[in-house]
Amino acid sequence: METTTQPHRQMLRRICTLGRVAGWAMIVMGVLRVGVLAFEGWITAPLNVGRTQPALFGMQWFLGQSVVAVDHILTGLVVLGMVQFIRYVVEEGAEPRWLLRNGHIILCLFALSLLLTWGLRDWPQMWNVLEPVLTRPPEQMIPMSLPLGVALTVLVALLPTITKALCVLGIAATLRTVLPIMAESKTLA
Repeated sequence: METTTQPHRQMLRRICTLGRVAGWAMIVMGVLRVGVLAFEGWITAPLNVGRTQPALFGMQWFLGQSVVAVDHILTGLVVLGMVQFIRYVVEEGAEPRWLLRNGHIILCLFALSLLLTWGLRDWPQMWNVLEPVLTRPPEQMIPMSLPLGVALTVLVALLPTITKALCVLGIAATLRTVLPIMAESKTLA
């Protein structure tokens, strides 16, 4: 029984081609960013000798940029994995390739990357809320308000990020469950 028509297949093939280009572009951007960061670190390291504050700021900036570079690489891998999934579903006789077979691992790494990149991005915002709580004298605090307030503030600030990461982890678990079922159904057809 034919589930997709020829125009839909052609559209999906075009999407797969664009996805492949976009995925590889993201990976190349991430690798280039890592290369540029390494080159900048190599060039500017001798200039920061003896400077504690600029070096600390530079290290924070470098770590933030490194996490973003890894995020670009993982995003490219996720896009390439989705392209392989679409091709596996649509094309007859297609076998899952390495990226699709190990997609759940890449999606788990992507979820971790989301937590790191968005968590680092949201940290200054969290600190603005936490600073008044942490700098208050102990006699002005309700017992247990400090740990509870800190935990609640961190949870509220990271809630959108945690939600995104949980969605990606759910997709990873679904992919790991669905692929063997699809492989068996293709052999029965």
